[in-house]
Formats: sequence, structure tokens, C-alpha cells
Amino acid sequence: MKKIITTTVLLFSFVFALKAQVSKGTVFIGTTIGTTTYSSAADNLDYTSGSNINKNTDSKSFGFSVGPQVGIFLSNHFVLGGTLTYNITTKTTDAVTNSSINLPVTAHTQATNYTANIGPFMRYYFFNQPAKTMFYWQANATAGIGNGSSSGNGVNVNSTYTTDGKVSNIFNWNAGSSIGITHFFTNSVGMDIALGYTYTSASSGNVTGTSTTNKTNNNIALTSNNYNETTKTNGISLGVGFHWYLPSKKNKL
Repeated sequence: MKKIITTTVLLFSFVFALKAQVSKGTVFIGTTIGTTTYSSAADNLDYTSGSNINKNTDSKSFGFSVGPQVGIFLSNHFVLGGTLTYNITTKTTDAVTNSSINLPVTAHTQATNYTANIGPFMRYYFFNQPAKTMFYWQANATAGIGNGSSSGNGVNVNSTYTTDGKVSNIFNWNAGSSIGITHFFTNSVGMDIALGYTYTSASSGNVTGTSTTNKTNNNIALTSNNYNETTKTNGISLGVGFHWYLPSKKNKL
């Protein structure tokens, strides 16, 4: 009988603790240790006039972010908070241009940007039954600033070239949502795994130098090219993180 009573008390204590984790007033503190985004795009342009130019481009974007999150349960199951992230994004583009009068022109460019972002998030845990593993939906948005660098190379019928540039005055913002699960290792520590969608818009100023080598006489010409760029990206995200759930005094045993 004593064992049955002890087991019952422990079971009720465990269930109450899990329920308190997603109850109003609980403080939500943690970090996302790896959120990655990936997107890919391809364009095929056929010009019906002039020299019958055909241009194919393929671009890929990859991003990684890490940062702390702090929130509070405003009601049972619903968290509202903020996040601060450090982001690294890389975009590569390959282009091939063909025409009826020239040999193919190929180009490869790569840009890597670093930004610090801040913004709000909200999360809702589903189901009323407490459990060691719970599903949730999350929406988030951030904005930030930063800088970066770019490089590239290419070849055409007359010459080869390389480029090297600096990216400055970056301003980006992104918004997204995800579906995930939280697995509770203890009454106050959980691990998240989430899959979602992210939209990003980024603008920047670019200062690029180009070194062009003539194939006939090997003469090298140096030129500069400054331009502003705006990029909009749609992609999928995968996130992993750890969080602590600190119940308010009235929710503690």
C-alpha cells in the first residue's frame, strides 16, 4: 500500500509539474542553437530578337542563425517573447549565356553576409493533456543590420575575369512560422525540433572591383563597379534549441 501511495503522489507531482510548464505566468528562457534555411531558384531566359540569346541562371541560398529567446506564458499554452540572433547567409549564383554569334559566357558569384537581428515571437502549445512531448506552432519576425563580402569569376569569348567586393549597409527583415515538438528531459528543461517556412528581404550597398585578363595579349584591366541590391528569398527552415520553463510562485509545488 505504501508503494502505491508513493507512486500515486509522484505521478500527480509529475503531471502537475508538466502542466505548470505551459501555464500562465511561466517564464520561457532558452536558445536556438541551430536554425538553418535553404532555398533554390533557376531561371531560363530566351530572347526572341537580336542574336537569339539564351541565359540560364541557378542560385542557392543558405542561412544559419543562433541566439537567445525570452518569453512568458500570457495564458495556458501561449508564449509571447523576443529573440536576438546572429545570422550568416551565403548565396551562390551560376549563369551561362549563349548566343548565335559568340561562345558561351559563364559566371559564378558568391556573397556571404553577417547580420544581428532582433524581433518578437509567439508560440502556442497544442492539447490540454500534459505530456513529456508536446507539439507547438510558432510565428516569428526579426529585423537587423550587418555587412559582408562577395567574390566571383567568369569567362567570355575574349577574356577571363575575377571580382572581389565589400557588402555594407545591409538591412534585412524576415518572417516565418514553424511546427515543432518539445521533449521535456526534466520538469523544467526541454529540447525543441521544428520545421517551417521563412521569407527574407535584404537590401545592401556593394563596392566591387573587377580584374579582367585579355586572352590574346594577357593584358590586365582593373575596373570598379558600385551598385545597390535588394534580394527577396523564400525558403524552408530547420531549428533545434533548448529552453527552460520557470513556473511562477503560484504554480510551484
